[in-house]
Amino acid sequence: GVVGVASYPSSTVGPYLECYSGIQVRDPGGETGFYIPYIYVTTNDAALASGREVLGAPKKLAHITLIREGGLIQGTLERPAGKRLLTLTAQPDQRMSSSSQQMFSARTYFYSVRHLPPINERGKGAVTQLVKWCTERMLRRDELGEEVQFTGPTSLTYDSPSIVDPVHNIALGEPVLGTYEEYDAKLEVIDILSETATPGKQ
Repeated sequence: GVVGVASYPSSTVGPYLECYSGIQVRDPGGETGFYIPYIYVTTNDAALASGREVLGAPKKLAHITLIREGGLIQGTLERPAGKRLLTLTAQPDQRMSSSSQQMFSARTYFYSVRHLPPINERGKGAVTQLVKWCTERMLRRDELGEEVQFTGPTSLTYDSPSIVDPVHNIALGEPVLGTYEEYDAKLEVIDILSETATPGKQ
C-alpha cells in the first residue's frame, strides 16, 4: 500500500494540498497500479470536482498540512479540524539509491470507482464504472543537477479512528520505504475498464 501527502503550489485548477491512500492492484491487462479508496484535498472546488466527477476519485475536503522543521518533514490529515486522522513523518536525509529508484516508475497507474446515481426513484440512469488513470512525474533537479528524490526514516501513525473517514482500515504495518520528491506532473485519463448500468424500473 501507499500513503502520501502532496503539495501542489500551482496547477491547472489552482493550488491545493492532497492526502491519499492506495492499495496495490493488478488490472486485467497485467499492469500494476494503486486502487484509491481514500483521497482528500484542501479547499479547492475545482480540484475536488475534477477528481471526483471525471475520474471517480472519492475526494473529500479536509484539513491537510505539510511542513518542514529542520531535517524533518511532516504531513497531517484532519477531518474535521482537530480530528487528527493520520500523521506522516519523514527524515529524508539520503539521496535515493539506484536500486531504490528501480522500485519507482515515472508513470504510475491509479484506479477508482465512479458511481453515477439514478435520476429518479425507478433507478433510471444509474451506472458504476471502474476508471483507470495515471500520473507521469518529471523529477526536478537541484543546483547540482541531481534529481530531488530523497529517502530516510519514515513513520506513519493513525492518530484516531473515524467511522466517517476510516483511513486506518489500511493497516500498512512497517513502512518499507519513505520518500521526499519534487516534481512536475501530468495527469491523464486512460480508460473505463468496466461499466455496469442499472436499468430503470417500469
